[in-house]
Amino acid sequence: MHLAADQGYAFALRSLGDLYYLGGGVAQDYKQAAQYYELAAKRKDVSAQKMLGDLYLTGKGVAKDYVQARTYYVMAADQGSARAQDCVGDMYRYGVGVDKDYAQAVKYFRLSAEQDDAYGQNCLGDMYYVGKGVTQDYAEAMKYFQLAAEQGNAKAQNNVAHMYLNGYGVAKDSTLAVKYYRLSAKQGYASAQNNMGYIYAHGYGVTKDYKQAVKYYRLAADQGSASAQNSLGQMYYFGRGVDKNYTEAARLFELAAKQGDTNAQCGLGIMYVMGKGVLKDSIKGRKLLQLAADNGNQSARHFLNKMK
Repeated sequence: MHLAADQGYAFALRSLGDLYYLGGGVAQDYKQAAQYYELAAKRKDVSAQKMLGDLYLTGKGVAKDYVQARTYYVMAADQGSARAQDCVGDMYRYGVGVDKDYAQAVKYFRLSAEQDDAYGQNCLGDMYYVGKGVTQDYAEAMKYFQLAAEQGNAKAQNNVAHMYLNGYGVAKDSTLAVKYYRLSAKQGYASAQNNMGYIYAHGYGVTKDYKQAVKYYRLAADQGSASAQNSLGQMYYFGRGVDKNYTEAARLFELAAKQGDTNAQCGLGIMYVMGKGVLKDSIKGRKLLQLAADNGNQSARHFLNKMK
């Protein structure tokens, strides 16, 4: 392979880059990988161009440079790489290395989606859902979410479930919502696991089952979902599906509160004011309640008014 690389074959150069990137048979060396990828990229190897974009985006083996990342992604995207088109779309969507431009994001996501790339399809669905770069259209959003979901994309499955649950772009159908939430949750997608917890806690499309709700909330909470941590804290606070445990409730509320979840900030604040699961500390409790209230939490505002 080194002989072929020395002769300038793009495939061999890129393959050597892959070996150093992955550490396959050689010591992992991102700098060395970048050098081989650059040589291959100059010879228009699309995979090398995409990988160079990744390296510049993350600063592995090269100085982090979003502009350079976009340059290489565009090179690969223009050669038809769906993954690179996704990356360019994301850079325009979030304003990474370039000014936000939703129309450009849509352009690249559409190019990817037309190649049946599930990530691009789901992202294009997102753009139609929120109406960024395109006119808001729930039916179009559902169309692209469904295409991606059929390919097993967990985020898209979660999105399809959301559309069915709320009747956005399709007839409301809680049974189908549960089906797609479950498919996504089985893949370990935290948002879907949290949503399954909510479904079981409230009995939407399933028989209400607090133990099942706790199971799914815990799966999502263990992945760091603030919403799930708060919801699981609520289950411990009220003793739903688990034995009532104020200490555990407070622990979970604190995890979520640190991530900015206002419901958890409110719940933890109340527990400090009342001395439930924690040492009573009205000053700390009031601070947490005020933090939640300042971020728009109406329950916190109501509780603060009662304390006056």
